[in-house]
Amino acid sequence: MPDLSTASWDAAALLVALCALYLTVQSNKTTREHNKLSVKPRLTTETSTNRTTYLDGSTHTVEFRMTLTNVGLGPAVVKSSQVMLDGAPLPVESSEDVQPLLERVFPGVQLGSSVAFFKLNREHAVQVGKEVELVSFVVMNPSSDFDKEIKRFSIRISHESLYGETLHYDTRDHQPPPV
Repeated sequence: MPDLSTASWDAAALLVALCALYLTVQSNKTTREHNKLSVKPRLTTETSTNRTTYLDGSTHTVEFRMTLTNVGLGPAVVKSSQVMLDGAPLPVESSEDVQPLLERVFPGVQLGSSVAFFKLNREHAVQVGKEVELVSFVVMNPSSDFDKEIKRFSIRISHESLYGETLHYDTRDHQPPPV
C-alpha cells in the first residue's frame, strides 16, 4: 500500500506544477497581447480648406487638402485602398483621374493649375508619425454647397499591423453626423 504522505506530496507537487503552467500560459498570452498593441497602427485623416478672395472680389478660391497620418504605435502595411463617391468605389490611379470625378460632383468646376493625388498601393507602409498628402486641389469660384458636396467623397483603407492583424479605416466613420 502506498504511503499516504508521499501521495499527498505528489498531489501537491502536481497541483503546484499545473498552477505554474497555467500562470506561464496566461503571462505569455498577456505579453503577446501587449506586444501586438505596442505595434498597432492607427490611421486618421484630416481635411483642410483654405478660402481666398482676390482683392477685386471677382474670384474666390478654395484650396482643399486631405492628409493621412499614422498616429498609432507601429507601421500600417496597406493591403488595399479605395476612393469612394457616395459609398461606391471609384477607379482612381493618378491625379488625372481626380478632375473627372470632381466634374461629376461639381459640373463645370474650374480647377487651379495643379491637382495632386497620392495612390496608396498594396504593401505601402505608412510609418508612425508619417503624414501623407492624399489629395490636394484648388477650385476657382466654387459653388456655395462645396463643403457639403465634397463630403460625398471618402477613402477606405485595409491595412495590417506587423503582427498581420487586419484593420480597416474608413473616413466615413470619422465624419460628424449631418446637421
